[in-house]
Amino acid sequence: INKDGLGMTQSESDPCVFFRTDKKGDNDLIIIIYVDDCMLIGNQAIMNEAKALIRTEFGTTEDGQLRKLLGVRYEWKRNMDGESYIKMSMNDKANEIIDSYQKVTGRTPKVYETPGAPGTVLEKNEGKMVNIEGYRSLIGKLLFYGTKIAPECSFANGQLARHMQNPGEEHWKALERMIGYIKGKEKHELIIRKPHNLRIVSYGDSSYGDCKDTRRSSSGDFHTLGGALVSWRSQRLKMVCLSSTEAEYVTMTEMAKEQ
Repeated sequence: INKDGLGMTQSESDPCVFFRTDKKGDNDLIIIIYVDDCMLIGNQAIMNEAKALIRTEFGTTEDGQLRKLLGVRYEWKRNMDGESYIKMSMNDKANEIIDSYQKVTGRTPKVYETPGAPGTVLEKNEGKMVNIEGYRSLIGKLLFYGTKIAPECSFANGQLARHMQNPGEEHWKALERMIGYIKGKEKHELIIRKPHNLRIVSYGDSSYGDCKDTRRSSSGDFHTLGGALVSWRSQRLKMVCLSSTEAEYVTMTEMAKEQ
């Protein structure tokens, strides 16, 4: 069976997303695939038909309503007004990150209230390299964690990731702060819900010339759809800006592209 057998169309913006529309032009089935895991969204009867076809061809197993996917746990809830929402968490991954840090360093991280020290920008290590393999392993785990449920860690994670080629003592101190922040979060959760409308509202900011090694600026932005958070990131701009105004304009341009 292939995508044509289910009447699916592959998304041009994301090759892992397939969708099918009904006669009214509305999506009646969406399938999201990641390696050997997939998630189906749509009309229940149509989903049952699709699952039966896929099961016949590939011998797949079904876990029922989405509870866990790619390390993220999903809880289906309703608020006092009866509005449904989904609570996302990765407590297992958080504990894994903390344990990995303790095994690599032999130290127990202190608890911090913020993922990075305010006003601090990491610079290139001019001294001795410190445990590059352990550093890279932990950064990989942190980036996965941050892109899933921790928008507020984006800038600090980006700072740490810039120095994977030559981490020094200062980078390890910053890494410990990030681990300590995760440790201090009793429950690190992200709430997603149905958008109230289809209006996109985006927020962004830039930090002019904050990278002392390249003189490039950093930007950060997040995007909401009908009041629901759908996308976030922090990155170093691709060019050197000559003023804070230029950095702001470049950031807004990148935000518009994301929309």
